[in-house]
This record gives sequence, C-alpha cells and structure tokens, in this order.
Amino acid sequence: MSEGVILKSHVTKQDGRFEFKDLDAGAYTLYVSRDGYEAEENTVNVYAGETAPVAIVLQESKAEAAQPTGIKGSVKARYQLGWDNNSYLTSVRRASVKLYGSSILLHSAAADYAGNFEFAGLGAGAYTVAVQKQGYIKVEETVSVAAGKFSEIAVVLNEE
Repeated sequence: MSEGVILKSHVTKQDGRFEFKDLDAGAYTLYVSRDGYEAEENTVNVYAGETAPVAIVLQESKAEAAQPTGIKGSVKARYQLGWDNNSYLTSVRRASVKLYGSSILLHSAAADYAGNFEFAGLGAGAYTVAVQKQGYIKVEETVSVAAGKFSEIAVVLNEE
C-alpha cells in the first residue's frame, strides 16, 4: 500500500453506513467528507479475516453554521374564472410541504395561512421540495441551496 494513494472510495447508504470489502490486513486512513461539515480522518487497523467497525460523527462546519442557510417558499393555487378565461393565483394555506435530501425525508411542515413555509439550518446542496394539498396535483421541485444563502421557491398547484 502506497501512502497518499486512494485505494477505494464509496458513497454511504441512505442510513449513513458503508463497507469496504476485500481489503488486505494493514492500517488504512479513512477520510470522510460531506458538504457543510468538517472532514474527518481516522486510521483503521484491518486484521486478516475480521471486520473493523468504525463510527464517525461529522461536525457541522463552523463557517456553515454561522451563516443562515435554507429554503423559503410560497404555495399558490391556479384557478380559472369561467366568465373571462383568465387564470389567477391565490395563497394555499395548510398545504403539506416536505423536504427531501437524497430521497430521504428531512423535514415536514405545513404552509402558514399566507401560504408561506421555511426550512432553515440546511447545508449547501440540492433538495427536493414536495407540496400537496387535497384537491390539487402534487408538485415536486428541486432547489439548490448555496452556503450562507436562502433559496426562494414559488410553488403553483393546479386542481386535479
């Protein structure tokens, strides 16, 4: 094994677990990173025929933690008045709003009486916002959040 050479890399499963198989016995440096968190580096000793369990807890980046980051949004419904054929938007209160990261449900909320919602304290990255309300077609939109910024989204629901 050469020092500084990446032998294997892996993306964790949804629950954060990972596994490297068929490693020779020896000492390995395990480097773990995620956007918005401090990287962690651990030495792991692997013995022949044994599994080496490792628990790693990443700490939120102090630079990221100091900056307000999240998603703000509004939920509106499109409706049409029969007499002029124009469509109008109105706020949708109490719509179900769910926030997903990598297909994992992170937060759930209801839009307020003005149709607004907010998810704060997020790390930088891509998220999916899913909005639904009885009588309307469910909408899912991808939102990119930059470090230290709030991304804004306007969701428009259409009647079923």
